[in-house]
Amino acid sequence: MAIIPEFKEEVDNGDRLGTRIMLKNVMLDDPSFAMFDEMIQYAEEKIPDLYDEHNGEEFSYDKTQYTIDYMNTQFVAVVNNFSKERIALLRDVVQYIYADEIKKEQPVGAKQTSGSSTHKNGQNTLTKKQVGAGITAVGAVTALAGICLSEGRVVVAGGVIALAGIAVIITDN
Repeated sequence: MAIIPEFKEEVDNGDRLGTRIMLKNVMLDDPSFAMFDEMIQYAEEKIPDLYDEHNGEEFSYDKTQYTIDYMNTQFVAVVNNFSKERIALLRDVVQYIYADEIKKEQPVGAKQTSGSSTHKNGQNTLTKKQVGAGITAVGAVTALAGICLSEGRVVVAGGVIALAGIAVIITDN
């Protein structure tokens, strides 16, 4: 896998916030974390202070609590508290929620079908529209956090994420 030039540019410029946002986004785009692992390794080599100390938030490790809402909450939090502990939690949550998609591992260029996916327990859980709505919600909350923090780049990044979620909803056939 090749690291995209936009990510390399953010990292090479020492842009911690931009790097963190791109890393957060790739967790949703590739729930197998193959691309994330490659990108984080590159970022760690170039940005020595990439990680924050964990802010002390106690996480739920009860997989029955691993919901889209919990995942979205952690995706918003990771931008401002980019700790190794939170990333490890997100890895567990994303890989649990998207376990079936990871198992499928469609070949490159294969068209993903819309409709719902089946969760580990056999229950019908997520449609493409629901995933799009989750991404849109993460983007909206990120933009709102950026407004509250007076961080224009976070607002813009949140808007881009929200638009990506809307695009997922629209492209669901």
